[in-house]
Amino acid sequence: MFTDVLVGDVWLLSGQSNMEWNVDRVNNADAEIAAANQPLIRHLKVEHRLAKEFRRAVDNTGWLTVTPETVGNFSAVGYIFAREVQHATRVPIGLLNISWGGSPIEAWTSAEALDGLPNRKVFDDRYDAFLASYPDRLAKWETDNDAYEAARATAESAGTEALTTFDQSPRRAWKPADPAHGHGRPSAMFNAMITPFLPYGRLRGTLWYQGETNANRHDEYHAWFTAMIIDWRAKFEQGDLPFYWVPLANYQSPGHWDWNDRQWAFLREAQDQTLALPNTA
Repeated sequence: MFTDVLVGDVWLLSGQSNMEWNVDRVNNADAEIAAANQPLIRHLKVEHRLAKEFRRAVDNTGWLTVTPETVGNFSAVGYIFAREVQHATRVPIGLLNISWGGSPIEAWTSAEALDGLPNRKVFDDRYDAFLASYPDRLAKWETDNDAYEAARATAESAGTEALTTFDQSPRRAWKPADPAHGHGRPSAMFNAMITPFLPYGRLRGTLWYQGETNANRHDEYHAWFTAMIIDWRAKFEQGDLPFYWVPLANYQSPGHWDWNDRQWAFLREAQDQTLALPNTA
């Protein structure tokens, strides 16, 4: 017997860490959590999984009601969106959260959609080279990280002012993840995390927040993003399913994350070009 069942609109949430960012990490988290009594909003988070082939099931949290006890682990972007929409429409909202921090767009795109891109072979060759270069990239990171730690120790021994100045310099490089087991594999998250929900009755729309990981390949993003949206719409069997996204923020100072000071701007331009598709915003 089913109990506490709602009939309303389900929104698919996807992307990388911006979408996965939890309510308990926002600036006013305590106030947001304390006020989170929203019985007409539900949230389901899909567990991180990768697959080379289509999967028909995936672990998830189940549908959880928004309460102060649960909302801290919900997508902040998704929750704030749902709260505003539910208040305006009085329609129950379900948030299907399928996101993963640091993920590239190609991991969310089916092999079929990728095969339709003119630069697929170029991409495959580049990914193979990326796999082969991992030992050298790891060795370089270890050398650079040792130098960083030594320089920071020197600054620390020189006093608070020197350490503060040092810590304001560009951050240390991230340790490269082993790509053989990483979430950058083309189609790996689509196969494991999206396909179990295909088709999904009727979604109200998709909310997307992603792009940082692809910023250094911004010239390819428009084609990839367009192909992914068209493919998702076809596989969810919903025609021009509404597809809305958040553009990359422009708050970064030169030399912080945007290493050549323009990559994020070019990525935003690629996102804007994708507005040529119908029912996007």
